[in-house]
Amino acid sequence: MHSSKWDRQELYEKVWQLPLRKLAAEYGVSDVALGKVCRKLQIPLPGHGHWTKIECGHTISHKRERARAAACNEEPPARSQERRAQA
Repeated sequence: MHSSKWDRQELYEKVWQLPLRKLAAEYGVSDVALGKVCRKLQIPLPGHGHWTKIECGHTISHKRERARAAACNEEPPARSQERRAQA
């Protein structure tokens, strides 16, 4: 389970699309092992209850989206800049 085996960007995207248990089965490892790989590669994981909230129709908060964007060096949503401009 060396980090050279894992594509960080691909794994990051999949971690936010499927629960770790289902994703781990695709990779042929346990969910605990996959979680360790994610921590080693500094991939943020969904919090407890994330998938339950999604199933119940809740949306992901903007705070979580900013954390995900920062983890992939993407441009985060500009909500804070909009608020400053309105003030």
